Amino acid sequence: MPLNHCQIQALLDKGLVYNQQEVQHLHDAGVILKYEHRAVNPASLDIHLGKTILIERHNENGRPISYRKREKLPMTEVDITNRPYVLRAGEFILAHSIEVFDFPSDLGALLRIKSSQGRIGFEHLDAGWVDPDFAGSLTLEYKSMLQFNSIELMYGDPIGQLVFWPCDEVPAEFSYKKVGRYGGHAGVEQIK
Repeated sequence: MPLNHCQIQALLDKGLVYNQQEVQHLHDAGVILKYEHRAVNPASLDIHLGKTILIERHNENGRPISYRKREKLPMTEVDITNRPYVLRAGEFILAHSIEVFDFPSDLGALLRIKSSQGRIGFEHLDAGWVDPDFAGSLTLEYKSMLQFNSIELMYGDPIGQLVFWPCDEVPAEFSYKKVGRYGGHAGVEQIK
């Protein structure tokens, strides 16, 4: 059952991160389009590893990647639907969430690594802010911080958690759907 205007306004007036009940309401309101009830934590939502990852590979021409030119990394696409991927020490990958979102213009979120992952050296780069009005699955940037061991990753693994923050409504001309580079996709995306 969708939230009515008064219920939504009451959540916004609090100005705090959303709790378990409020996160569940986001599903009812159509913000979280794929959702498992058991993924809701006291003040966050577990995010799960999608079926496709992109693995950084050696740059054969030997020149640096230009951020200014928005050059894509040389990467290999791997489908992990039916078999795990072993992330080697120091390796970098792009992945995506199974969950799909349709954020309103007055709600943002921050992706954080789960403490259990941090304890095995699995790190999400600090690029996890989700702007109001974002729609689609999340592209995730991961690196193994280990020096001597590997980490097995499987489709559906919980790989992070989203913390939701209400904010003042973003004006239409600054809407992420209008000015954002990423969104509207249901898989992993490289730099644009």
